[in-house]
Amino acid sequence: MKTYTIVVAMVLLLLPLHHYAQKKYQGKVINAYNEPIPDVTIIGSKNSKTGTFTDQNGNFSILLNNPEIKVIKLGYIPKTVALHTASTTVILEESRENLEVVVVTASREEQKRSEIPAAVGLISPKKLQETKAIGIEQLINQIPGTYMATSKASGNEQHFMATRSPITTKSLFLYLEDGIPIRPVAVFNHNALLEMNATTFDRIEVIKGPASSIYGSEAIGGSFNFITKNPKKEFGGSIGFQINNLGLRRYEVETSTTVAEKYGFYIGGHYTQRKNGPVEHSDYEKTAISFKNTNEFSKNLQWEKRSRYN
Repeated sequence: MKTYTIVVAMVLLLLPLHHYAQKKYQGKVINAYNEPIPDVTIIGSKNSKTGTFTDQNGNFSILLNNPEIKVIKLGYIPKTVALHTASTTVILEESRENLEVVVVTASREEQKRSEIPAAVGLISPKKLQETKAIGIEQLINQIPGTYMATSKASGNEQHFMATRSPITTKSLFLYLEDGIPIRPVAVFNHNALLEMNATTFDRIEVIKGPASSIYGSEAIGGSFNFITKNPKKEFGGSIGFQINNLGLRRYEVETSTTVAEKYGFYIGGHYTQRKNGPVEHSDYEKTAISFKNTNEFSKNLQWEKRSRYN
């Protein structure tokens, strides 16, 4: 009995020593443009059970016995870093695969992202699929240096936008779908994304900074180009369903095909509803259906038609 009591006492004495051996480390994760990277995974290299994420400003804090961490983010090269007792700045490099992606928004022509003399943010098809976003802001906020906030917890109405700038509702940003402005010139556009159908997105390209020389004064703060999916060669489609404990349900469906190898047809849409969400008076309901027809008469002659219902 005495031996058992002594062992228990020793264990209780050692537990605080283990606790106090841990130190709190702080740091910030940025990219090559000195922009903060949000939602970066930070884990202890010696203990993968200890981890955290960076916030919207790229900052993080973590308790560790060993100051070495692994820094991981989709689209960037993973990195192992030794932290200091003071704040440590970690610079992540984008993966070569991500840089070699072809984008069109910066010059209206296809170019490799690494060859463009501008800061272009990209949400790739793979990232779109992995995110399974309910709102567009969940996609936009993955791009470093860009922040989108909404006044409702479940939708895109009355959004606030920022690209390397203070957050604002001013008409500083141009929103495009397949390179075509969503709203007419000079129309106040802080709710322009209300009509967008996220189900149809193939990728998102964002110019972070003035794009007036290409798109006019509407893009003085930057541009957001939502590039939609093209019809597939073979007939196919998908059905999706999302639900959470915050009162939200989302149903999604899409299908496409190509006839005679020239005439493509795509239709995709979703129905989203939120009731009794975490924010008072945030009940939300939206139906979005889009149709896209592509016609390839020759290599030099193509014609597209798009229609949308909300």
